[in-house]
Amino acid sequence: MGDYLAGNPNEKYTNSTPMMGMASTHAMRGELNEAVALYESFLGKSPREMEIYVRLAEIAYGPFQDQAYGDTVLERAKKNLTKQQFRAVADLSIAIVNKQLFPLKHLGWCDDEVKEHPEVEVPEKLKGQFAKKAPVTTG
Repeated sequence: MGDYLAGNPNEKYTNSTPMMGMASTHAMRGELNEAVALYESFLGKSPREMEIYVRLAEIAYGPFQDQAYGDTVLERAKKNLTKQQFRAVADLSIAIVNKQLFPLKHLGWCDDEVKEHPEVEVPEKLKGQFAKKAPVTTG
């Protein structure tokens, strides 16, 4: 019965992803220093997790408007991610800096005209980037 409920009992994942819900909650509430501290601690354990760099870049280039910190995040991403993943994070960062993408805009970091702007589409390169990792099966 347990095997049935577990789906595929031989299914194993390469590594577990960090539980980022609390960091995301802090970010949504505007508690950005707390969110960044959690994301940074996650990077210590999972330096190859693209989503962490995305969230840090969103905060750095968005509400923080801190180019130096954002650039540091990108440098770390370049060292730890694949070229394709890094390019996606870099493209997202460029879109934020160029005011084409407005993460966490409800925190009021962008001008009034942007606050009234309809939801911004996710860039095509980022779509599907956060899908669950494919399981590694053992035979």
